[in-house]
Amino acid sequence: MAVAKQIISSGGGGVTYPITADKGGTGVASPTAHGILIAEGSGAMVSKVLTAGQILVGSTGVDPVATSITGGDGISVNSSSGTIDLELDLLSGTGITLTIDSGSIIIEAGSDNVITETNTFRIFSLSDAYTYIRTTSGSPISLFVPTNADVAFEIGTEIDVFQAGAGQVSFSPSIGVTINAASLLISAQYKRGTLKKVDTDVWDLIVG
Repeated sequence: MAVAKQIISSGGGGVTYPITADKGGTGVASPTAHGILIAEGSGAMVSKVLTAGQILVGSTGVDPVATSITGGDGISVNSSSGTIDLELDLLSGTGITLTIDSGSIIIEAGSDNVITETNTFRIFSLSDAYTYIRTTSGSPISLFVPTNADVAFEIGTEIDVFQAGAGQVSFSPSIGVTINAASLLISAQYKRGTLKKVDTDVWDLIVG
């Protein structure tokens, strides 16, 4: 406990240290080095010392809590003295990431965002979400949309397909899947089709 001290001025008055909070002071004789002082009404202030990477989080009616940001599904956190780096895997399998580092926000698109399909048969998988698929075969190509039970794409997922080769591209729904489209065929070479998932087993398809 801090020991109160009194200094007597030449005029006969005195000041007691530490100065209490109700007199405009901290009520603390020796605040902890590198700590953050938190007011406690008329009582002595409390010093909170944060370790590397910690932040203060408010809590209604009580003192703020020193805590660390933790990672989760698709989120990694790297903390050090004075720095918190967050990396968010926005789209698993596509290489698109969001990085927050020292006040900067960087969005990076991975090199695997463009896929070249040389075969004449493909069943879409989670790694195809939000990608641009170029078909190059000279023979007809069948692209199959699986059920949600088999491949759980999130609602809102888009898949772009560009017919780079002469082989005409057709989209085929698995049993139980609905594709809303004027046509399930890409009309010609150098045309494209875009699939967008709008419900559990429902996709919209725009083809050119």
